[in-house]
Amino acid sequence: MEKKNLRKIIISAMFLSLAVISATFISIDLPLFGIKGLELNPSVIFYTFPALLFGPLYGGIVAGMTDVLSFVLKPQGAFIPWISVVVFLGGVLKGFIWKGLKKVSDRKLRIVSLVVVLVLLASGLANRIMLLNDGIYKGYIASEKNVLDKDAVENLIEEGKASYATKAASKLSVYAKEGAFKADFSKNVNYLTVGFEAASLLGLILLIIDFLIGRSDAKKGRERKASYIKILVAVLIPGLLVTTLNTQVLIWFISIFNTRSFMIMWVLRIIPSFISHTIQAYYVAILYDVYIKYSKGKI
Repeated sequence: MEKKNLRKIIISAMFLSLAVISATFISIDLPLFGIKGLELNPSVIFYTFPALLFGPLYGGIVAGMTDVLSFVLKPQGAFIPWISVVVFLGGVLKGFIWKGLKKVSDRKLRIVSLVVVLVLLASGLANRIMLLNDGIYKGYIASEKNVLDKDAVENLIEEGKASYATKAASKLSVYAKEGAFKADFSKNVNYLTVGFEAASLLGLILLIIDFLIGRSDAKKGRERKASYIKILVAVLIPGLLVTTLNTQVLIWFISIFNTRSFMIMWVLRIIPSFISHTIQAYYVAILYDVYIKYSKGKI
């Protein structure tokens, strides 16, 4: 048992070293509003492995230490411990998701994923139809200029003429100041429409990518130890959650972000995060096969 644990620690340390090196010397920083906002680097590929191989605890520790050590070696801006905490939690979540996915067949996972995509699409379209029928806004995207004011929305609800979507968007805006209601309300309308539709589109793109990879493997007679769809789910969900939570952390702790809209910052961060994690998951799937093959299952 001690020998096995020592092996896990040594292998995790190896992946930690690779992750820190890549985060420090290979990363590409994209500034956001004048300071560091987006970071694209292959470190995710390396600190994902402890979570897949050894479980949530190892995944969380290596992910969190990667964030801290890469900052120590290459400090940029103020150090915010909560960002490292969120990264740690993302590594833990990755381990739990992977542990659960190993019990699910690829076919079932694809079916569930397709159902989720269709439900998101149907929800977004249904919300749009309800909001347009209520006369809440005109056009494709809601804005302060084309949505009803607070009094008009409240009258619709009081008269029993408001749909579920209108009531939901209104409730999400209940704490908005009088002058900020239309801005907040339009944002929530877009969450319920564009947000759902965009999520379904991204999900469909991922399913198509998985189909193309599976088709290519079948033609080459290649059988993977772990399918791309499983690796993708294990990498993408925690990755997007970490990006979302750390967007809020930046707004809380970086003064220049205090006046920025969460939605604007989130969109600017979530799009490159989605793209990078999708690509990184592909390389994780390839390297996972290589590792399992040459380690001969001694993990």
